[in-house]
Amino acid sequence: MAKYRTVELIQAFVWTCDECGRDNFERGVSLSPESIAIDQLPDAMDAETFQAWTQAGGEGAFMTAPSRVTCPHCNSQFDTETELQTVNDEFDAPND
Repeated sequence: MAKYRTVELIQAFVWTCDECGRDNFERGVSLSPESIAIDQLPDAMDAETFQAWTQAGGEGAFMTAPSRVTCPHCNSQFDTETELQTVNDEFDAPND
């Protein structure tokens, strides 16, 4: 039986360009405890979570979405918003 080679899967984000309509993929931004200061944390991680992560040895990496993307097909640039940010914004919105 033939053995297949192994490849590493990398977390990525998919988005559709509002200008040309093509789907695109962006690698996640990988952060390690040594690469960021507590005052530079991404929105998805609070200071308490960061401190617990570093005190536990900070094994692995924290993955976050890029804040801006450029379509490789038409060169349009966009700020990004994740589904989680959208849900949190809707949850935090005041009730009328």
